[in-house]
Amino acid sequence: MDQSILLPKLNNPRLKEVGRQQNLSRKRVTITNDKLKKTYLRLNCNLQREARVQNYLNWQQSVAYKKSLVEHKGLQVCLRRKREYTKSLPTFQNGVYNGMKLDAMKSEVKRVIWEQHPRTRRMREVEKTKQLWKKNGNIVDYNKTLQSLDAIIKRQRDVLPSITVERPTPNPRISLVSQKSSLRSIENRQLLVLPSIYTIRSVT
Repeated sequence: MDQSILLPKLNNPRLKEVGRQQNLSRKRVTITNDKLKKTYLRLNCNLQREARVQNYLNWQQSVAYKKSLVEHKGLQVCLRRKREYTKSLPTFQNGVYNGMKLDAMKSEVKRVIWEQHPRTRRMREVEKTKQLWKKNGNIVDYNKTLQSLDAIIKRQRDVLPSITVERPTPNPRISLVSQKSSLRSIENRQLLVLPSIYTIRSVT
């Protein structure tokens, strides 16, 4: 069977129509995908912004609770210290806390909170490590270095003592060079010296 009968020709109107419909369908799908992508990006940005706002609001609401919790823990530490101190006394007639009011312990509670702050603890560790390294010699103490440098600058400069140099004794195994040979070597060396160059500056 002839294949030209089965396969349509390129100039066939039906083949052209199929190609046109395919191109239109491809363009329609591309435009739809672009619209969906833009919609997705816009919704994603909105959701991320809402999540950040909600996280900030949650943090803002939790600050008061965290502050209250820290104050309660600091108060517990102060009360425990006061109770241990009162129990160490021979007699205590005003109760376990010696009749002390909570309002009177505010300054002590603030000091305990400051001592347990992460930044204060880090600084305490840094100071401890710095003192240890100064003791071991890993780092130089700044104040001691200034004192040493000041002492070096202000020290009295004495005149150096004269140094006596012994005259070397000739070695009998080495033969002395005669005076003629030394003069001849000097003349030979003078021959290698380049003559002096005279320059004349032209006046214009």
